Amino acid sequence: RHSRSGPKFWFNLGSLCFLAVVAGLVAGLWNFQQHTYKYWAYQGQRVYDNLRATDSAASYLDAGMISFQSDAHVDVGKAIGYALDATFCIAPILGSSAPLEVQYWAAGVNCCEEDGRGFSCEDVTGEEAHGGLVFLEDPAFSENHVDEFREAARLA
Repeated sequence: RHSRSGPKFWFNLGSLCFLAVVAGLVAGLWNFQQHTYKYWAYQGQRVYDNLRATDSAASYLDAGMISFQSDAHVDVGKAIGYALDATFCIAPILGSSAPLEVQYWAAGVNCCEEDGRGFSCEDVTGEEAHGGLVFLEDPAFSENHVDEFREAARLA
């Protein structure tokens, strides 16, 4: 039998290829979880247009994106801040008529003071802002703050 006494070139190349495949798999799964998963989670939800701010939120539990009628606005004067490790900010979305109970809330993290003053989550005061994404209660989301927002709404 013929024996090779040189470097183990093919073994080293195979080991490096295996390592590259494993590293690529880990990086791809991390990238999907951090970026693409949220996109596909919202694609599986319904889109509702032209809602009144007084419409029952329970009727739209399957919503992923909601847009309101042009008279809807975020009442930043009634914003609430709920401070834990971060400040969870909410402000009611109101229409032209005063509701008996607030159905929809604008929400964000660290975009107001602890007492709710200075509510400036995204473009909430813009003239074109009449809708947004629904916070999905999904444990796969790394930043799932639904419970904190519920507590802030309860305090309001």
